[in-house]
Amino acid sequence: MNPFRTLAKPILSLLAAGVLLTNGCALPHAQLRYSKAEPAYYCPGDTIQTSYDLGTCTAHSGITCESRTPTVTLTTTSAALPSQTFTAFAGNASFTPNESQVDVTYTVTPKNPMYPFVTSSGENRISGEFEPETTKLALINGEAQVTLWHNGICNGRIPANAPSQIPTTPQVSARARAQRICNANPVRIMVDVVGPPGGGSASGSLAPGECLALPPGSEGGTVSVSGPIPVGAQCLATQTTAPAPELRTQVAYNCVE
Repeated sequence: MNPFRTLAKPILSLLAAGVLLTNGCALPHAQLRYSKAEPAYYCPGDTIQTSYDLGTCTAHSGITCESRTPTVTLTTTSAALPSQTFTAFAGNASFTPNESQVDVTYTVTPKNPMYPFVTSSGENRISGEFEPETTKLALINGEAQVTLWHNGICNGRIPANAPSQIPTTPQVSARARAQRICNANPVRIMVDVVGPPGGGSASGSLAPGECLALPPGSEGGTVSVSGPIPVGAQCLATQTTAPAPELRTQVAYNCVE
């Protein structure tokens, strides 16, 4: 499971490498998917790369891959990429959208193809189930908010919150820059941001809705948070009984030339 989900503006939900970008909606934790479209948050003029991969067919025991190839249909809500049909186990396409939001959908027919293949986790299978998959993309129009989720965990016997990573390319545009991080909780929290090697850091105690400026040109980094531990939260040596409540932070992005 991914430690964070992202939210965007306008409302966007995105399944990609486990994040969702929006301005107030939550994206579920990422699950194994056979398709992708990136970046999920794009700047004006960006090219979207989309692809699918149903696994590699290996013919054996009289089964030929050619006779088992499913039909895959790609549809989008962008005028820049009309519907396409593939008869292959993998395929890709690219387009440059002008719309503020785009849905990219792959549909496999039949959805339960019978052929020998190896899953992305290394498991050998003869049949797979491929439900239609949609990835939602959104334009960074001025500014976009990405919400990070910090799940309640146990740090030994101490209730705590998990750190989360600030999304970077390919989840967000290579031209997107993180400007600040904000407290999206109804309580005051302590926020610590540690950038990648050679990058800057920032920390501060933030009231609800308060923001902390990030170093100029920030790309990525780890966000750690801590908040009030409610009465009743506890961690035992052998099991988690009542960890700290989930906390949220929001990272504001804009596009640079």
